[in-house]
Amino acid sequence: MTYLVFGFWFLSLLWVMGELDRLFSSRFLNRFMPEMTNSSLNIWFIPPLISMVVPGSGQFINRQPLKALFVFTWPVWAHYLRPLQLSPLKMWYIILPWYVLIFVDALCTALLNRLRDHREEREFSKQAQANVADLSDYLERRRTNRADGNVR
Repeated sequence: MTYLVFGFWFLSLLWVMGELDRLFSSRFLNRFMPEMTNSSLNIWFIPPLISMVVPGSGQFINRQPLKALFVFTWPVWAHYLRPLQLSPLKMWYIILPWYVLIFVDALCTALLNRLRDHREEREFSKQAQANVADLSDYLERRRTNRADGNVR
């Protein structure tokens, strides 16, 4: 039961940090680190792999700096501010499921970012094709007006 409580508690904290990142961090990332928003640099399997080496770095690559800070510092403050329901557990019992959750979070977020980027690219290409069609239609009308002598 203690692991279940710990899992839900940690997942809720991850969800809150993700929402805060979505609401506030994207503005700062776009302003101060525009290279982080470049989707060509983010390959979907890199964040989970890096997150296995240094927990929190995968979240940072996934454009979630608050979540990365939380994930990186969590074992330190969890050791000193251990909640009552986790007090009978040894620290390494808590770190193992945390490590797996961080990997899964980095993997899921990377895949969702990749799907979102592909969707935006498809929408952009559809809109670009529509603009090309509009421009060619305009040029065609302009040519017919010139041929008729109705140039404005």
